[in-house]
Amino acid sequence: WVRREGVEGNNAGAGPGAVPGVGALAAEDGAGWEELASDVEGGGYEAFPLRCLPPGCAFRVHPIGLRGLNRPSAPSAPAASLPLPPPHLNAVRVELRLAKPQSWRDLSHLSVLAAAEIAAQLRIDSAHVEVREAYGRGQYLVIDLYGAAQAGGGTGQVTPARLLAEQLQAVLDGLRGSALGAAEVGRDLDVSYGVQLLLDDGRLTRVRVSEASRHSAARLPRAPLVSPQATAAASFTLVVGVSLLAFFFSGTCLRQAVKVARLRSAQTGYGRVATALDAQDGATTGRVRPKRAAPGGRGTRPPPRGREGHTTLDLDE
Repeated sequence: WVRREGVEGNNAGAGPGAVPGVGALAAEDGAGWEELASDVEGGGYEAFPLRCLPPGCAFRVHPIGLRGLNRPSAPSAPAASLPLPPPHLNAVRVELRLAKPQSWRDLSHLSVLAAAEIAAQLRIDSAHVEVREAYGRGQYLVIDLYGAAQAGGGTGQVTPARLLAEQLQAVLDGLRGSALGAAEVGRDLDVSYGVQLLLDDGRLTRVRVSEASRHSAARLPRAPLVSPQATAAASFTLVVGVSLLAFFFSGTCLRQAVKVARLRSAQTGYGRVATALDAQDGATTGRVRPKRAAPGGRGTRPPPRGREGHTTLDLDE
């Protein structure tokens, strides 16, 4: 259980701004406690996506099925989340959740990819989408959306940030058929979590979509998105592949050229009359030149050898 300290009336679970999936329960010592989880196993629990602004939140546990332990524990000392800079006046701060933690990803790279994919889906410049925080091993993304002019809008007017958040929620409602649903990060978004508006007191409330925003979202891209990072990676792979192919082709051509040069050199020397200089060159280099055939006669050959140390005569000669 958790209780937000410093909240007026100490009624942290009331109202539409309660943490999604967390219901307010009246405890024996007063109201204001929210149940974070039940049947928790193990020695610890990570309370995501809870955000506790100063002075923080107090926590306690309530044992189940233990004799003599029917009351909740004493509240812990308040603990506060690390504060984020306040959003710009022209921006809204929302939170998205991925289907599972992204422990294997680099969080900086994850943030860049997510911002680029959301900007491409909303048809705005990527500078108007800023990932402020990725926590919970990359499963939760806190994003600032800035008002911006949407490409293809026709009027060139700036779309307010709140309407961009509504369009993003409309996209998530039909994620599988959208371009964002085919992107590297976008396809892992948790549709049931939706787009949560992060309020000033740290609470979350789901973004509600107006008919105008739903109509505008229907005109957004539905073709598969290709992120700039993916495009750069594909270009690098293409360049490396072409370079390797050119290197292999040039090496093959060079070997073929050397082979042709050697063949032409051999053809040039064929039939040439040997001179004393050639004989001297053969003796110097250690090369043995075969005896050439006499005109009109058969070539000579060394006498065959019989047993070791004896010479056998060839009667044909």
